Amino acid sequence: MELQSGVQTSGFLEVDGRQPVTVEKMKQIEDKGEEFGISKNMMMEVAGSSLALFIFQNANHFRDKSNDEKIRVLLVAGTGNNGGDTFVAARHLAYWNEIFDISLVLLGRSEDVNAKEANLNLQILHKIPAVKMEEVYSDLMIASFSAMLNIAEVVVVGIFGTGFKGEPRLLQKNVIEMINKNTRAVKISVDLPSGLEADSGDSKCVVRSDFTITMHAPKLGMVAKKESRNLCGRILIANIGVPV
Repeated sequence: MELQSGVQTSGFLEVDGRQPVTVEKMKQIEDKGEEFGISKNMMMEVAGSSLALFIFQNANHFRDKSNDEKIRVLLVAGTGNNGGDTFVAARHLAYWNEIFDISLVLLGRSEDVNAKEANLNLQILHKIPAVKMEEVYSDLMIASFSAMLNIAEVVVVGIFGTGFKGEPRLLQKNVIEMINKNTRAVKISVDLPSGLEADSGDSKCVVRSDFTITMHAPKLGMVAKKESRNLCGRILIANIGVPV
């Protein structure tokens, strides 16, 4: 695939660089990290910065060749910790605001972000003017999301994380379907494609990704079957600072 040839992956492992893990195993790894003194906020910080670094490394590769202005990056976040990784990525991209035009859509209200680490990073992001933020929490607000999606060159999706099971609610389903219909933008999933069940690899509505930046190790469902593997696109493993 032309998009994936020539991509810079320095600092990332390929999918076969680590054994896949279950959700429970990943939780044990994170808990062990906390015993070492590596807080979940530290892990989130490194996860989000890894996402931003991948985009920065490949900025010109992902650029729409007809556009010589800033590269338009749209980040789509849910209200859980997967969204927290996405908030951190947006903040790090803002460091290179001479290169990137950054928009972030939160699917939900700010007050719905209850996870401590995710909420902390959302509050920080509210103070950074380089990131244009918008909350979308009803189908009546989809039009503004559509307008941002239509001009995006890179779409980073962190709606659901490893705790997701079943089928997305209508709003999230509509957003995922809109992202999938956009054939112009590069689609990068955070940890695993939103809508994919982390252990089984089952899905009813899932982001069809060009790249998945997964944290520490692939999740078992990502490689459980050919269909789920294909939904991930190219899987790159980010080191989040927790020893193996």
